[in-house]
Amino acid sequence: MDILIPRRKRSLRESVGTNFFLVPLVAILILFGGELLMEMLDSFLRPLLFQGLEAEDALRPILERCWEYALFLIPGLLCIFYILLTRKESLRSFSGRHGNNGLLSLFLGLLLGAAILALQLLPAYFQGNLRLSLNSFSPWIFLLLPAVLLYAGCMELIFRCYIYQHMKGRYGAILGTLMLCVCSLAVNFYNFYYQGFHLEYALHLFLFNMLLLLLMRRSRSIWLTWGLHSAWIFGQHFVLGLPVGGVIPEFSIFSSSIGGGSFYYELSYGLEGSLLHVLFLAAFCLIMIIFEAARPRMSMDDF
Repeated sequence: MDILIPRRKRSLRESVGTNFFLVPLVAILILFGGELLMEMLDSFLRPLLFQGLEAEDALRPILERCWEYALFLIPGLLCIFYILLTRKESLRSFSGRHGNNGLLSLFLGLLLGAAILALQLLPAYFQGNLRLSLNSFSPWIFLLLPAVLLYAGCMELIFRCYIYQHMKGRYGAILGTLMLCVCSLAVNFYNFYYQGFHLEYALHLFLFNMLLLLLMRRSRSIWLTWGLHSAWIFGQHFVLGLPVGGVIPEFSIFSSSIGGGSFYYELSYGLEGSLLHVLFLAAFCLIMIIFEAARPRMSMDDF
């Protein structure tokens, strides 16, 4: 006589890990579902928030841009809620369990992002292809830095805390990295649709995400990559006036003009679509991989 042993009911966490494509699908739903909620909230609150400001007021476009970045808190909160339901240890990269000072790492990330941006501009500058002119900007533009920090933090949370950590925990770091890069390309599909597909920009998305992952592994927290990501956006967009993701800023501290052809600057995607940028990121990633290979193997609890 056969004895039937009742099957144990799987938890939500175990069910989530069984489907390879569920993690990126949930991430895309969080992003696009969050964007739908953002549009609904924006249509309701924007007239109330900015009704006292005239269209000609120099502060209004800055505050509107800050508000647009702040709305990304919605998908960020959705992601935190889902992580707490399924794999809450993914949030440990925000903790200081390895002795990391979060705010110090964030500040170092801002400096590193500014240094990387400056290094990539130096060849164009010494060749006489980079021209900078100071704009008559409002000092209120620096309000955008905390707004960009909020936006970049939400993106780091979704991509590196959720997608990468979930995929790495079940399928390994290589598949986690590949899935993260594929999701980044998928999310930027609208850029390719409106601006046209550009191979160097696609390589930028892949290599930039890989660089942030390597830095997260090196620092064992997400604070450093959070700062670097923020500095990359703020420095290009609102300091130098360069396009980010194919979007040209309405205002910036400097106006930048980079000549020398597509090696230094691509017409639609700016610095991010240039061959020099791809080569620089590839070299930086290679250096990081060499350093990682020389380190003792770490356990899964290290980040």
